[in-house]
Amino acid sequence: MPDFGAAETAGRRTRAADLLLLVVLGALMAFASISTDTYLPAFPAIAADFGVTEGRIQLTISSYLIGFSLGQLVWGPISDRVGRRGPIIAGLVLFMAGSLGCARRAAPKR
Repeated sequence: MPDFGAAETAGRRTRAADLLLLVVLGALMAFASISTDTYLPAFPAIAADFGVTEGRIQLTISSYLIGFSLGQLVWGPISDRVGRRGPIIAGLVLFMAGSLGCARRAAPKR
């Protein structure tokens, strides 16, 4: 009689791999909150730099949330078709590129 238990056990992830996956996915979910929380205190400085009212800068949060919501509608079906890893990596690259672009803009000029 074949031993189906061995094949089933070989296909399972280890407990450490499951924990690592949980930590990585938790960190990815935290990006939206962390980026918003670091952005909000900078409103007065951003408004002064661009010479606009803080009300105009507050519209950028609305734009961000709309983009974040629409992104779910785009990336969800893509990840269903091609798998999760590629879209996650592409999203991280876009996030890092945007963050670096903002950091370069905000860096003091010498």
